[in-house]
Amino acid sequence: SDMIMCRYLCNRLDLNLDVAGSQIIPVDGKGQFPVIAKLFRLIGKEVFVLTDLDGFVDDNSVINLFTSLPKAVEIANSYGNGDLQCMVRDVKTKIDELIQTDKDGLKDIYESHPYWINRDADAEESKVIRRSIIAQLFQVSNEDLTKWPNCSQWKGLKTRLGVIFDILAKLGCFVLKKGAVESYYLYASNTTITLFFRNA
Repeated sequence: SDMIMCRYLCNRLDLNLDVAGSQIIPVDGKGQFPVIAKLFRLIGKEVFVLTDLDGFVDDNSVINLFTSLPKAVEIANSYGNGDLQCMVRDVKTKIDELIQTDKDGLKDIYESHPYWINRDADAEESKVIRRSIIAQLFQVSNEDLTKWPNCSQWKGLKTRLGVIFDILAKLGCFVLKKGAVESYYLYASNTTITLFFRNA
């Protein structure tokens, strides 16, 4: 569905990527990103990645393609940090700590996100909860965020995550922080759209 949307936007905005020497490559699962990125970098191509939020939340295999770049240190320094990998590690550690503390109080929040609603029966519950809570962090208004337990800490994490996503974008890694591309649709149910593409 991400590729469909990218192609649609290119056509709608009259962007001729192919003529400019760029290609949109569909990748079957985030686990394939490292292999594809390595291949294209070996042949001298610049790589950009568009990943769902789980590509950031679940592990670092996708973002490590960018956090280890020499330019990552320079950009992290410009934000007052020494190392992007350490920034990511510290934020993820804090997220896990807060989820352990606030999970019960956030049940209504994470259970309303498509990550939870459309989860696989065999999916690890803690992983789905983490995905859903972080996605909701970027979907709820600041007013609603004040109703979360430990809201000031969650607000701080939202700011820190926003900085990390900005740095990753400057390096060529674009994270859909609300979840999947369907979470950005304005005039359709996120749940319905997600199910439609999963069944397509």
